[in-house]
Amino acid sequence: DGTAFRIVKNNITLNLNGHTVTYGRNPTEEHAYGVCFTDQWTFEDVAVLNGAIIQAEPYADGALGKKWGLPYGSGFSPIYGMSLKGAEFAGLHLVYGGKDLSGIFAKGRLHIQHNTIEDRGHGVTNRHRGLAAIEGGSNGMRAHNNLILRARHNGIRAGKNCEIHRNIVFIDSEATNSAGIAAGGEIRENKIVAKGVHPLGFYLGGDVVGEGAKYVGNYVIAQ
Repeated sequence: DGTAFRIVKNNITLNLNGHTVTYGRNPTEEHAYGVCFTDQWTFEDVAVLNGAIIQAEPYADGALGKKWGLPYGSGFSPIYGMSLKGAEFAGLHLVYGGKDLSGIFAKGRLHIQHNTIEDRGHGVTNRHRGLAAIEGGSNGMRAHNNLILRARHNGIRAGKNCEIHRNIVFIDSEATNSAGIAAGGEIRENKIVAKGVHPLGFYLGGDVVGEGAKYVGNYVIAQ
């Protein structure tokens, strides 16, 4: 009905082994997740692998989490975790659709690979804060070989010194400040197809990207 899995210790691997998790079917609180990390401040050597995590319909509104002091976009995400010092998310199929909601909402040293992410929802109340299918928000993130079938705002967002390689991102932008990839580091061999309200292939803002970022062999079409 609410959150499906809570990871509360270091050195935990949740291998879904091909199963499907449906969360938030009848939440009793104003936030619920497929997998969340709770009960301690930082996590090391954790992973979620090999399965599907689906937000139940009718889709709950991500902004509801503001009552609990949660960051914008995180209230009903498939994966939610802050201060992850070594986390891997791989082989997952993630589907979500709540208003004001991001997909993977995680901070820390992340390795995100070979996932399929589909945003089926609408609604971007705060375009300045923004929403993303992969909301990394940290320096040094690695994201490769992910397929983002649809994102209503941003595809992949992280910090500086990242490795963002061979991802395919489809943007269906509902607000400005939208980008396929907003990150610095080595951005290589990605494909971005973007339409809607003022979509960008890459966001190159200095606070996000930093100096020395490299963009090599990418393909972008935006309309």
